[in-house]
Amino acid sequence: MSLFSLKNGSLKNIKPNYFILEKDIEEFVKNHFNELFAELNFIKNQFSIGDYIIDILAYAPQTKSFVIIEIKKGKDSSLSDQGVSYLNSIINRKADVVLEYNQKLGFNMKINDFDWTESKLKFISQEFNRYQIDATASPALPIELYKITRYDDNLIEFKKVEKYGSSKSENIIKVSKSLDATIKSYTEEDLINHHNSNVQELYKEYKKHILDLAIDLKEPIATKTYMAFKKNGYNFCDIVIQKKSIDIFINLKKGELNDATNRTSDVSNKGKAGNGDYVIKGITNINNLEYDIALIKQSLLKK
Repeated sequence: MSLFSLKNGSLKNIKPNYFILEKDIEEFVKNHFNELFAELNFIKNQFSIGDYIIDILAYAPQTKSFVIIEIKKGKDSSLSDQGVSYLNSIINRKADVVLEYNQKLGFNMKINDFDWTESKLKFISQEFNRYQIDATASPALPIELYKITRYDDNLIEFKKVEKYGSSKSENIIKVSKSLDATIKSYTEEDLINHHNSNVQELYKEYKKHILDLAIDLKEPIATKTYMAFKKNGYNFCDIVIQKKSIDIFINLKKGELNDATNRTSDVSNKGKAGNGDYVIKGITNINNLEYDIALIKQSLLKK
């Protein structure tokens, strides 16, 4: 692929201007963290825990979990082994992680306030080889890869690397027991397969209409409790699949949703399974599908 800029009617070939050192990439990511990972809260870089130093420790409010971000300059290192070791480090030293979180963000949270099963690791590098991508493609590994490329003319390309065959992949490496006992990667099948066919079809119908709201929407992401529909890193709605119905959480703050028929409930001051201050509870049929999608669209347009 060639990249050009158009100046004075002529095309100029824009060439890569690679980062020289890992610390240069880390500094760039730190300085532009909110733009690169809008869904995360930055906690600390060069976070020392046990025998390791984590490049960046972050927090995902939507899943109440911690995220490790590691920087790599090239494509010569093993990622799967390092990823498992780093994830184990925060699982085995939860108190240290929570203490850092409380100190940096000014909270007084306890270990059990977080969902450790949703812990993840993100590797950022200028390039990955096929072995690295294959080695981290296992659904058992909560590891994501991001490629960063700097070009002339102050252009930066930052994109997630799609896993090869992740939907069909079997475990490629054996995950250590302590990590496997704590962290689980969830799939859509995990959340819907044990429900009756009526609920499954109801979920699939709503899913289809939600994804039809915009051409760039991707498949929802499974968490332990809900299916997350995202745009630009934010959940604009979540679907919780119940035994005989589904609940849809609309990620808007109280007062932001125009709901003329009062179909939603206000959960701004309640514990909740999804994100946002509004929920459509107990959906058992598609009678209000069109109106529900219009409510969801309001959240999508704000993200």
